[in-house]
Amino acid sequence: ATALNNLGEIHRDDGRFAEAEVMFKRALAINERNLPADHPYLIATRANLAGLYLFASRPVEAEPLFRSALTVLEKTLPANNPQLGMANYWLARTLFEQKKYEEALPVAKRASAIIGNSNSRAVTRQLRGGSLDESNYDQVFTLDARIAFALSVGRPQDIDMLRAGAFEVLQRADADDTGRSLANMASRFAAGSDDLARLLREQRDLLRHLPALDRRLANALGSSDPAARAQAAALRTEAEAIGTRLKDIDVTLRRDHPAYGDLADPKPISVAETQSLLQPNEALALVLPVPEATFIFAVSSTKIDWAVAPIRSEDLTERIATLRRQLDPNLWRTRPLEPFDRALAHRLYRALWAPLEDVLKDKSQVFVITTGPLTSFPLSVLVTEAPKDG
Repeated sequence: ATALNNLGEIHRDDGRFAEAEVMFKRALAINERNLPADHPYLIATRANLAGLYLFASRPVEAEPLFRSALTVLEKTLPANNPQLGMANYWLARTLFEQKKYEEALPVAKRASAIIGNSNSRAVTRQLRGGSLDESNYDQVFTLDARIAFALSVGRPQDIDMLRAGAFEVLQRADADDTGRSLANMASRFAAGSDDLARLLREQRDLLRHLPALDRRLANALGSSDPAARAQAAALRTEAEAIGTRLKDIDVTLRRDHPAYGDLADPKPISVAETQSLLQPNEALALVLPVPEATFIFAVSSTKIDWAVAPIRSEDLTERIATLRRQLDPNLWRTRPLEPFDRALAHRLYRALWAPLEDVLKDKSQVFVITTGPLTSFPLSVLVTEAPKDG
């Protein structure tokens, strides 16, 4: 089964979906005959087949497999485990591909809540053996927002709620995670505070204990020894107790030591909080490219609007590289001078700025928050009117 599963992954990555399907189905049949329903190998094989169906644009066939995998994981994993968050993500994505937006949104919200939880992300970093989380969970948060935007088209009465939720969850995407490394500087932050030092030591010790506990749980679930498998329930209970304690410590840090808590793990700011910080002549623009599109928010003290531009982050990177090359005088010494592509600059303006002009117009100060390729691009060079000479 393992060999068949590995071959299936190779065929899938090569785009040979029909051959991959045969391999995954054979592996799944073997595992279903020989392994307990909650065995990690069985769950992984089922998820691989479901993922293949999703990548092959067959989400209807993927849905029951993802549901089955999620049901088992909910029974075996602690509630804040990132693997459980990703299982919710894949089910939500499958529902999204079928345009089942009403059903997809609460599943996507569960995924965002689990992955966005500071404790689960800290655990993941520890499990990977580093101080920072090497996993990229941006897809979880952007899917949540994509579903909300799609749902708002058919539920205009709920647009304020959906837009506010998307505004907060997108702040999780592409967030600077280096602030989390402050946990390793506990002695500096705890200077002069015995209570803070004690909490940070306890938090650090619990996080250090979790990787070994998680490995023991995985081994117990994957063992054929009944005695070892019987330990799984006790290990899961222990992991959940640690998760609860970490959450309590986080609450205490934020309540009694807000300076450290806010710096170590900044929380998204709400629409209402953002508006309260803006003067009448000010506005904020949030432009977030994601693989499938580009999200845009505009907020003033009295208004908010949003749009999704059909520009993928990869395409946006290419277009910005073109305009930057035409603006860089250092390149003019070694190559012929390229004229600035005003038509391209105007198309970007129409896509990234014009949809929200109603909020941004007449503002003397606009705070712009961007990520990815836009961080190296001055938005002031965008052209507001189509060039008359083409």
